[in-house]
Amino acid sequence: MGSPLERIREQGPAALGPIELIAIVLTREDDDSDLRMTHAKQLYEQVGSIRNLARFADATFRQYNLGELDALRFQAAFELGRRAREAKLAKEADMCNPEEVHEAFRFLEDEPREQVWVALLDVKNRLIIKQPLHTGTLDSSVVGTRDVFREALRVNAASIVLVHNHPSGDPTPSPEDVELTKRLKTAGKHVEVEVLDHVIIGSDSFASLHRLGLMG
Repeated sequence: MGSPLERIREQGPAALGPIELIAIVLTREDDDSDLRMTHAKQLYEQVGSIRNLARFADATFRQYNLGELDALRFQAAFELGRRAREAKLAKEADMCNPEEVHEAFRFLEDEPREQVWVALLDVKNRLIIKQPLHTGTLDSSVVGTRDVFREALRVNAASIVLVHNHPSGDPTPSPEDVELTKRLKTAGKHVEVEVLDHVIIGSDSFASLHRLGLMG
């Protein structure tokens, strides 16, 4: 069958399973290939999924007998993947589609605290940049109108989509969510930046205030 390094050379990364990919990240020159595969298998079984591995911090890596360099290699690999995905979304996605917004902000599903972000879009509804606005309990006063639109004007965004998560997993909009959306939509008219939607991220689910008719 060959070692993971031999298989990735001959068949490319898509042909490899998660354990083989982990083994390659862990590989050093002149390493014992069988030993690295055993270590990779143990790590994968302990963490349960690639998604869990992507969320690890330095301290968590050490719990699984990984050195600092191993941890940094994983963090760099996942960050490269995230940036590549963002670049693809920015080029191809129509961000006025809430399914595309959900996909672009799916990372918020795993956040234990409420976070508010804004997606800044060009005239073709493509993502220019994502900006964090607030972390913590959301009410209508904590997200300032100036904060939302300052960056939009700086990058010449034509429109924005507000995004935040509900750590409870239930994406049902609260009265505060609706109030904030209506306030920002009104303010956007004055600066000629349209608020297209407010998407709330739940547990593998989302709610679009635009689709629900709650934009005001």
